[in-house]
Amino acid sequence: MCLATGTAAEAASATPRPAFGPAVDPIHLEPVDEVEITILVDNVYDALLGGDERTRRAPFSVGVKPAPHFEEGESFVGLVAEHGFSALVTIKRLGHTSSLLFDAGLSPTGMVVNADRLGVRFDDLQRDSTWWNGAYPPCSSMRAY
Repeated sequence: MCLATGTAAEAASATPRPAFGPAVDPIHLEPVDEVEITILVDNVYDALLGGDERTRRAPFSVGVKPAPHFEEGESFVGLVAEHGFSALVTIKRLGHTSSLLFDAGLSPTGMVVNADRLGVRFDDLQRDSTWWNGAYPPCSSMRAY
């Protein structure tokens, strides 16, 4: 929230405007055949939210834990939700697949637990293909892989 006031001219001078030169030239991206984004960690997990023709969502039964106090001896636990974010972005082009891990969540285990529950493998992930948002130490949970 802004606590200071300014003039209309000051506001106009702060708005985005065209910039020219080699540092701002557009990035030309090659077309791809498929992009798949798998959210591994997010602030919320809604086990009752269903998918549709474009979106697959993890069912509540994706995670099972022993629960001896239940008749069946186990309980569904779904996915781990925590403050933070992690996404595996997979690109397919001309028969080649490349993956990028964007951040790893907050805890050392949340992303790994969710990846295991979702059946996600990091075999094709290159060691230097992880982006970090700078909020917490990067990829402490990747030590398990």
